[in-house]
Amino acid sequence: MGPHPFGGPFGAVGINGAWGYRWSDLGIEVTRSFDSMKRASDVGAGDSKGGGGFAAIVRHTATFGKHEIETIVRYYDTDFANPYARPLASPDVYEGQRARDEAGARIRYTGKPNKASNIRTYVNAWVSPSTKAPGMHAYLRGDYLVTRWFLPALWVEYRDKDMRKTGHQYCYGGDVGVSDLVAGDDLDGDVYSDEALVYTNVNGEPVRCAGEQLKFNLQMAFMPHKRVKIVPRYQQRFVGDPLKVDPDVPGFIPDVYENVTPDQRAKYRRDSQAWLTISTRPIDPLRIRARVRWLSMDTSSNTLLEQSLWNYVDVAYLIKKTFMIQVRYDLYFWLDKRPSTLERIPSPENRFLVSLEGRF
Repeated sequence: MGPHPFGGPFGAVGINGAWGYRWSDLGIEVTRSFDSMKRASDVGAGDSKGGGGFAAIVRHTATFGKHEIETIVRYYDTDFANPYARPLASPDVYEGQRARDEAGARIRYTGKPNKASNIRTYVNAWVSPSTKAPGMHAYLRGDYLVTRWFLPALWVEYRDKDMRKTGHQYCYGGDVGVSDLVAGDDLDGDVYSDEALVYTNVNGEPVRCAGEQLKFNLQMAFMPHKRVKIVPRYQQRFVGDPLKVDPDVPGFIPDVYENVTPDQRAKYRRDSQAWLTISTRPIDPLRIRARVRWLSMDTSSNTLLEQSLWNYVDVAYLIKKTFMIQVRYDLYFWLDKRPSTLERIPSPENRFLVSLEGRF
């Protein structure tokens, strides 16, 4: 294995401090990065930009009883290119890095109004100094323990990539400059293939989306036995995804919609997902999990985007608390009528995974 790529000296130097008194805690950090890249004014379009810049973050936490309010204010210079920095940052990226080219604030509340309920909410707003584009991400979730075996939850989430432009006429997905969830089996099972939608202008160049999305989730968790949990969940999403997306860019059309008539793309696109997850631990070392997920992207048509049924069973066994064997089987059905789906081989798709993990 050869040495890591090296483009010249780089690093960062900073100072931080903290203060706390009873219910209040305050932390401040200021950092200056250094690297061997040239600044934006000295390089051509598409070249890496840097040269070093400042970053600062202020975090305050107020705790009282079973309630907590956290406030974070942050600033990351456009030239702050520190690949080792992992502070709070919005989902947008600048040259592949989240903690860069951003000024914003987030306020978050978590608490238990009573023994049975739990509330989590936050509002995160920011602006990109290079593009002056303001973005927002808001989240609100409530859980209520009706009985020891029944826990319903309801939550809503809103994202806007550029608050200067709102409405269904602006795209949300397929943006090379702004990341959302990465396809995979995340904790909530909330997966969309928006990144597969490539929006281009008349010259075929990728265009930065400025749209918005709104999600509603309803979940019911049943615990009929201390070793068994059954969780059905449903989600409805409204997302900007029109045929003619940005009036400022004539001919701006997502490639998968080139044959769609304008009257078919006059409102927010509606996506639906439903899950049923069953998990059990018959004995302490053995964990079994099964999930069925139905997905319909654009419920108005089955010829444009993915509609699928994903099933899997996951079995894991821990031997003497040090060695784990995991076996997983997936069965994936494509239900839509897109040409690519009709030509897909194999269909359905079978996936098999064996994992061995040692813990020392």
